[in-house]
Amino acid sequence: MIKNILPLIIALFVFNGLSAQRFPGGPPPSFEEKEAQIKAHKIAFLTEQLNLSPEEAQLFWPEYNEYSLKEAAIRAEHKALRKKMRDADQFSDAEVEEGMLKYMQVEKAEVELKESYHPRFIKVLGVRKTLQLYKAENEFKRVLLRRLKGGGGPH
Repeated sequence: MIKNILPLIIALFVFNGLSAQRFPGGPPPSFEEKEAQIKAHKIAFLTEQLNLSPEEAQLFWPEYNEYSLKEAAIRAEHKALRKKMRDADQFSDAEVEEGMLKYMQVEKAEVELKESYHPRFIKVLGVRKTLQLYKAENEFKRVLLRRLKGGGGPH
């Protein structure tokens, strides 16, 4: 039990370190600082939910971090495409069709990424903890959205 608390403590120090850099009345945290805080919270949340042994954590986090970087790149591409397609009225039919096809390619890349990492997660965590991972990711998103909407929730 105590060995599983260490990553949580580390994540809290990272979060507190970022928060401590802000002075009262100073500028709000930058996007990068907010992103780092969210990442630290997610690490702590997943570590707690998965109850990773030190051996599992040592194998899991490099895989998950690699997956997360690739997922973030796909999300950024999605976002850029959605932003571009907001002005679809200004495009020709061929350009709109090209945008829709590109969107489907990005969707497919997201599914392929998940499919390629699924067996890797199972190899490291086993089937049940991999399912817990997926559930924990969804729960983290719900908690984060609730907090962003001002609904509070667990800290």
